[in-house]
Amino acid sequence: MGGLIQRLEKSISCVNILYMINLNNVKSLHFIPAVRLDFFDHFKINQLQADVIVFDLEDSVDENSKILAQENLAKIFLDNKDYLEKYKTCIRPNSKYTKYFKDDSKIINKINPDIVLLPKVDNVEDLKFYKKTFKAKNIICAIETLAGVSNVNEICQKLDPKTDAIVVGYEDLSSELKIERPPHLESQNPLTQIIFSVFVVARRFNIPIFDAVCRFFKSEDISILEKECEFTSSLRFSAKFSIHPNQISIINDYFSKEKINNYAETIIDEFSNKSAGTGVRVVNNQMIDLPSLRLYKNIKNQNIYLNNSEGKNLSDSYNWFKDDKVVKEFENVLTEVVNYLPDNISILGIGSGQGIIERTF
Repeated sequence: MGGLIQRLEKSISCVNILYMINLNNVKSLHFIPAVRLDFFDHFKINQLQADVIVFDLEDSVDENSKILAQENLAKIFLDNKDYLEKYKTCIRPNSKYTKYFKDDSKIINKINPDIVLLPKVDNVEDLKFYKKTFKAKNIICAIETLAGVSNVNEICQKLDPKTDAIVVGYEDLSSELKIERPPHLESQNPLTQIIFSVFVVARRFNIPIFDAVCRFFKSEDISILEKECEFTSSLRFSAKFSIHPNQISIINDYFSKEKINNYAETIIDEFSNKSAGTGVRVVNNQMIDLPSLRLYKNIKNQNIYLNNSEGKNLSDSYNWFKDDKVVKEFENVLTEVVNYLPDNISILGIGSGQGIIERTF
């Protein structure tokens, strides 16, 4: 029985992973203020290609419109169920310290989006509270205060690299620092120093890090967005948030995983060829050594949890569960468990809750 239990635990773990999103595969997350139904309608009409739609109840909604935003959010998910299945959905609630959080959390758990964006996480206690409150499998933890920056090491230790990500909130931090947000992140300034410090800690614990929104979206200012994307994508940030439809295609291009994955494959293939004992190769007129090989192997392996292919909506990853060998193993083990049980114990049914695995014994 011990071996059977171990197989059951392993298969349940694998099946649970199938319901999660590998946030390393996300490129773009588009903010829509929940108070603006017209913004969502525009997104639908123009078939915008963000990976994740982020419905915001927090900073993009003024104090007098919080209740309306909650009502709109419920309406959006009620009236657009089939459409929203094409995307991954995320909701950002108001902070737990506000009077709106209780109702926000009730609505969010009823909707049960794929991801919850946790606002202003200052410490591990905040993170634990939010994780206990929300049912979503994936979270994005926003470091938006100097307290959060001071505690980022402890916070990242409690995040799960399989399901969670982190983002630095530029606007709130600039406000607390009493400076204007720098127009160029690559310049020397306190905010960029904070970005670097959070980046290093996130890398230490293998937590995906996302880039916050760029203020500039008009055609004449698009070069500013491109510079931000170039800077943070070169640091291997996984994705970037957008606030305007004009930004999405540029973000998708800069944060595409295809180019880096192809280059990683080139490096790995080059080292797979036998050599005269040297740990060095020349690729594109550059010396590539063993630490570089480890880097590109890590880049390839970061998609281990969900093997989504480039160019597909993330929702496509659900389509292959029905015949997946992991699910079959799960069903086989369950059947063996039921057969092992005495006759006086019966199991009426077991299901995934997602309509993917439904078995009655």
